[in-house]
Amino acid sequence: MAIKNEFAYPLISKDMAPIITWIHKETPKDAVFVSYSDIIDPVVLSGRKNYFGFFGNVGSTDRSTVVKNIYLGDIKTAKNLNISYILIPAWEKNDFPYTVDIQYFQEHRMIVYQDSLFVVVGLSR
Repeated sequence: MAIKNEFAYPLISKDMAPIITWIHKETPKDAVFVSYSDIIDPVVLSGRKNYFGFFGNVGSTDRSTVVKNIYLGDIKTAKNLNISYILIPAWEKNDFPYTVDIQYFQEHRMIVYQDSLFVVVGLSR
């Protein structure tokens, strides 16, 4: 996994390595995540699919309303879209525009990973 580009600018911090490693080792290769839209996305860096995709993709469709609803607990839609996991930043991410109903996920879904930066919720199919 490359952690620097040709300008020696770090792409990821060492704090992000645990989540990338966990996703890569503990989730199926065909797993689809709901994650935030960022060029430095731990889901994509670990080799998995991010349903939201990167905001700069040519020809992309606006999925922000669907993602917003999933973060609020719309599990039915997530399952219909074959989404397996939801990645939630556990810190105040300035460009994360969603409200997360973490209490709902704690009460109704199993949290499968948690560290100081991320929470991952697993959705049973």
